[in-house]
Amino acid sequence: MERAELEKLYETNGAAVERRCRALLGDGEEARDMVQEVFLRAVVHAGGFRGEASPTTWLYRITTNLCLNRLRDRKAQIPIELVAQRLPGGGTPEGAAAARERAAALLDGLDERERQVVVYRYLDGMTQEEIAQVTGWSRRTLGKKLGRFAARAQALAEDGDGKVRR
Repeated sequence: MERAELEKLYETNGAAVERRCRALLGDGEEARDMVQEVFLRAVVHAGGFRGEASPTTWLYRITTNLCLNRLRDRKAQIPIELVAQRLPGGGTPEGAAAARERAAALLDGLDERERQVVVYRYLDGMTQEEIAQVTGWSRRTLGKKLGRFAARAQALAEDGDGKVRR
């Protein structure tokens, strides 16, 4: 990828990368720092871009991976607050605390790639086709993983005690 292409990539996607970083990290200053890191990574690894996906998809993947790595380094792994906001019953302070506990229990035991799929599907609203393009997994594999995740979420909601039964 040539320098002009990278500059165009930044002009076209810089704001979207920052929004993505802010959504995942929950901190504006850290998001701005991460944007620099994302584009630095893109420059360093531009020679490794194989063109199998669009440059935007490639950049999106770099952004997500770096942000998830940062969250893992912070011991948060996935922004539990974002998952908790999408669970029912968070309208009161007690409900919000219970939703955070359910979100943490729901995400417990997922490997890193499964967590990425959860972020892509439930936080970003991506389709299975889009997720398959970003992760390299087949739609069938994604369907199975998302189905298991949905079943765990349903069981957790029905159980109500914050424990996921396996």
